[in-house]
Amino acid sequence: MFIFPTEIWNIIIDNLEAWDSLNLRLSSKQLYKIVTHYHSYWYKQFTWYLVCYGKKPAMFKTDCDRRHKAHIPRTSHCLSLSQEEEIASNLNCTVNDLFDLIIHKPEIMHGYECTNVNHYMYDLPQTREEMPLNQKDFHPRDQVYLYRFLIHNYRHQRQKARNYNNDKVDDQLKIIKSDLTKQHNELDRIKRNIKRMKNREALLQDMKRRCDKLKENRVFYGRRSRQYKGLKIYM
Repeated sequence: MFIFPTEIWNIIIDNLEAWDSLNLRLSSKQLYKIVTHYHSYWYKQFTWYLVCYGKKPAMFKTDCDRRHKAHIPRTSHCLSLSQEEEIASNLNCTVNDLFDLIIHKPEIMHGYECTNVNHYMYDLPQTREEMPLNQKDFHPRDQVYLYRFLIHNYRHQRQKARNYNNDKVDDQLKIIKSDLTKQHNELDRIKRNIKRMKNREALLQDMKRRCDKLKENRVFYGRRSRQYKGLKIYM
């Protein structure tokens, strides 16, 4: 099982979802190391997770294709704090003075990229495998992306459960079960009514066919059976 080189295991892991990879990690110490240290895989899992939940800072940092919104002018709101400090130092002015200076001389910002994540439209990948591996953001020696992925999952789960506790959940489950029982009873009643109406419809359709046939074939209409003498046979 463990004769495969790490590269082969990485190909296998690439085709697994995150939780399947975590289960594979528990198989042995060797696989624990291989799975945990496959940083590019966990980086993509981590960034894909953030992108799926609309985290614009992740969209910006992961180098997804983006376009600056045309209707948003280039102002000091496009700059990060470090950019503001650098420009202010170059112009020998305070950061507070930059706002008015940029309004009158927008060319001051020439050469500085807008770092406001809300000022962009993003062209997002459709799958985790398509997530770009941005070398400016991906630092495997500094970050264990597996644990960043798990931490953000934990935060998301905690956020979803912030308004609940066991007692509250139990009370609401009782209400739901009671409502479901009522709905099932109502559904059974409706089903019985539907079955009864379908049977009635079938009967009426049959009666309609009988009436049409009787209207077309009136050979015995008004006849009395005791007066029927049969067919005359002429020799």
